[in-house]
Amino acid sequence: MKSVRQAAGVNMHADQLTVSPGMVRQLVDEQFPRWRDLNVKAVRSPGTVNAIFRIGDQLAARFPLRPDDADAVRRRLESQAAAARELAGRTRFPTPEPVAIGEPGAGYPLPWAVQTWLPGDTAADVDPGASVAFAHDLAEFIAGVRAIDTRGRTFSGRGRGGYLRSHDEWMQTCFKRSEHSLNVPRLRGLWEGMRALPRGAAGDVMSHCDLIPGNVLVSGGRLAGILDVEDLAPADPALDLVAAWHLLEALPRQALRDDLRCDDLEWERGKAWAFQQAMGLVWYYVDSNPAMSRLGRRTLERILASTPLSPQDPEEEVTEAALRRAAALAAGDVAALRQLMHPGLQWTTFRGEVLGYEDYIAGNTRGILRWRAQRLEDIAVVVAGDTAVLTAAVTDEVFVDGREQSFRLRLTQTWVRTPEGWRCLAGHASPP
Repeated sequence: MKSVRQAAGVNMHADQLTVSPGMVRQLVDEQFPRWRDLNVKAVRSPGTVNAIFRIGDQLAARFPLRPDDADAVRRRLESQAAAARELAGRTRFPTPEPVAIGEPGAGYPLPWAVQTWLPGDTAADVDPGASVAFAHDLAEFIAGVRAIDTRGRTFSGRGRGGYLRSHDEWMQTCFKRSEHSLNVPRLRGLWEGMRALPRGAAGDVMSHCDLIPGNVLVSGGRLAGILDVEDLAPADPALDLVAAWHLLEALPRQALRDDLRCDDLEWERGKAWAFQQAMGLVWYYVDSNPAMSRLGRRTLERILASTPLSPQDPEEEVTEAALRRAAALAAGDVAALRQLMHPGLQWTTFRGEVLGYEDYIAGNTRGILRWRAQRLEDIAVVVAGDTAVLTAAVTDEVFVDGREQSFRLRLTQTWVRTPEGWRCLAGHASPP
């Protein structure tokens, strides 16, 4: 399994535990001497909960990254192992199986788990989003998980899978932390409708509970396996529909919906659970795990595209386009910049240089300049027909020759409406 590591040298959590290969080697040798001759190797992973290490070719060790009470962690690992055993063999898609639970030691303060290793590429590395065949596979897996007997169990009350409105406090935090990077007024409006969605008459069903690209293995455009199965539990039947928004483009997404025979209410709740998860990913991991932050942005873009603005809201459309441009700069996303910038672009830098379309894109995605973030504040938009002028205060955070620099500027952009959407025709950044 190949994936993307968190940002080099940046912890994802303020209280994150350190787990080194040497520490793992010592723990394995002391507690599982039968594996003493097997290589130990850190795994590049987009995960946010565990550090993962290969033990030989067949095993993987998982070390929780957040401090906790050791007894509580042991109980959780035992519960997760039971969940993995419950899912094993219930669908035709491979899933990891529990092997052992290790004890604290060698400077690591918590119990840890060993499970079987599944080879392959995750959907974070090999994007299956345009594959209808993959969508059919994914629907089959979700249906297979739903068919597992809950044995009278119901949602535990922790995390996603209960009632949407119970996440209001977290969502307000997300909106506040995203004010300079997302179109928060529009997103707030979407959440107001989502949080009020009724649960409906359906009871809880068994759910994977975290169907994101990093937990899905792909081969030849088909589903090849599912990872992180330890959270298998009863939840809202719509919860696993987050996969439709995290993983699929419009046509395959509809194929998944058709296979699962989702009614409108269940489908909208699935979209709402994906929205709730994506809002947190964007800001929380923007520096420490950029791949997860980009996943959140892509999911939000898919949700917004499925809920188009009315023609009476061009100011919102332009604001959203400007924020997408800022995100594309930070991500070095050439394709997105080509879509958002007009081929006739004339961009005047704060140094007075005038850049055309190709020079602007090349100068911001190659060479000595690397973007960290662009944050827009006090955005104002005036629209006249198919032309709009946007003004804002902007903070540019960049690396030049490896040195971090920050600039506070006034920004003016001219946008024009084209058949492909709003595109930036001109811009000027100047000292405030």
